[in-house]
Amino acid sequence: MTLLLMDSARQPGNAGSQWTNFNPANADPAVIAGLQHYSLDNDGGNTLQKNIVADEDDVVVVGCRMYVNGFDSHVLGSGDGGNDFLIKWREDAAPAATHVMIKMTDANGTLVVEKGGTGGILGSSATSAFPINAWFHLEAKMKIHDTTGTIQVRIDGVDVINETGLDTRNGGNVGIVDLVTFGSAEDNAIVLRICDIFILNEQGSAPLNDLIGPHTIESLRTDAAGNYTNWTPSAGANHDAVDDPTEAVHDGDSTFVETTVAERDSYSFGDLVSGEDPIAVQVKATARFTGTQLDFNTFLRRSATDDDGPTETGTSSGFADRALTIYETDPIAAGAWTKANLEATEFGIRTT
Repeated sequence: MTLLLMDSARQPGNAGSQWTNFNPANADPAVIAGLQHYSLDNDGGNTLQKNIVADEDDVVVVGCRMYVNGFDSHVLGSGDGGNDFLIKWREDAAPAATHVMIKMTDANGTLVVEKGGTGGILGSSATSAFPINAWFHLEAKMKIHDTTGTIQVRIDGVDVINETGLDTRNGGNVGIVDLVTFGSAEDNAIVLRICDIFILNEQGSAPLNDLIGPHTIESLRTDAAGNYTNWTPSAGANHDAVDDPTEAVHDGDSTFVETTVAERDSYSFGDLVSGEDPIAVQVKATARFTGTQLDFNTFLRRSATDDDGPTETGTSSGFADRALTIYETDPIAAGAWTKANLEATEFGIRTT
């Protein structure tokens, strides 16, 4: 696996289900300058954390759209032990360590990459590296090593920090990244707003093993019944019962489809707004189990071919995002995704 997380901050279902620790200031994604997002403010302990221990690596790329506002410059600085960080690359296994972090040092859009602890500044941008009170795309690639570490930070696809031959390892157990944290400045110095978030490592195939450039993560919802209509909707058509809007929390037992036997249900989805081919697709279904516990998976269907995702054993009666799967390639075409193939694909749910 290369792509470890995709979160638009605009998807229906359980907001934060992909995160190890999900504590934004806004439980429902808010809107600013046209984009839904998560708001983070360390003064209130608001952070997002993703544990990637199963895919830990010494090279990890993180990207997102970001909006920074609400400056109180007297609390900004590079010597406060990490409280004004934007993103941290961490090793959580004992002895835990923050290897590197991206931080702000002034109210003029200046960034630095600092080594954890008291390791000092490893690289810095020019002033006005990013716009204030406007959306921009931040992407950063960090290699953790005692002598050959590298740091690369891009704003809207352009390098603003790029350094090699560094000591980027701050202790830790084996010198890898297994935890990524998004935060904000202390004492309400800023409010950090983020969306279109991804994390990847250097394993696997291009383009998802390196910096990928500015991107948008689109969230699609059902718009018509597919080939299979075997589950029973709470009312109306099957696709109408599972097209919950973009609020962070689904509508629970208000609208749903259900089954007590092994069978499939599938749906077509809306078209992409973008005219470009997607580089990855993520599928998830919000579900809960009652009565007899059936195994469950999502699946893809196109050209009379079904491709089943990983199976989850039914154990929990609470709602959760089940059988969440990231497809870096199109499993039916056995190649890269295209816009046409994605829009021709049905996605569905299956019990066994």
